[in-house]
Amino acid sequence: MRRARDIVGAQMMDVHSGEMIGVVSDLFFDREGRLQGLLLEKKQWFGAPPFLPVTRIHSIGEDLVMANGAPEPLPEDKSKQWYALFKGDQHMTGHPVVTSNGKQLGILEDVYFQEKMGNIIGYEISDGFLADLTEGRHVVQHPDKIMFGKDAFVIHQSPAVPHADFRP
Repeated sequence: MRRARDIVGAQMMDVHSGEMIGVVSDLFFDREGRLQGLLLEKKQWFGAPPFLPVTRIHSIGEDLVMANGAPEPLPEDKSKQWYALFKGDQHMTGHPVVTSNGKQLGILEDVYFQEKMGNIIGYEISDGFLADLTEGRHVVQHPDKIMFGKDAFVIHQSPAVPHADFRP
């Protein structure tokens, strides 16, 4: 399990040439919470930022992200379908997280995902600055279903089952 925020800022290297490609600046997920690729920091003022699709990620290590080949421009049509984690028009962090039972859980701050599968397996939620300091943030793990909406993320769960919650 990896926390997405820990990957931002990591160097990316081509596994075949040993060449440094760039620095990870964001992660893209689809509506089902599957990793679609990594956005790299722009080196030029104009043009689309470099993007490495998930199919070309060789591994995500402790120190480096290893890539199979060079990044490509971020596809404009896909950037409108996917959610960036931290930046852009459709970013995930900073949005409210609520349950389908009508409970407000807090604000989405980060996600945890499996490196091999690329699926989000947990959502780090803040209850506010003071609560974060005194109690820490909490993580909702393996919700039945989460809907990425315009104004909030809605966790769908059966009414009889409370959400799985732990404090890291």
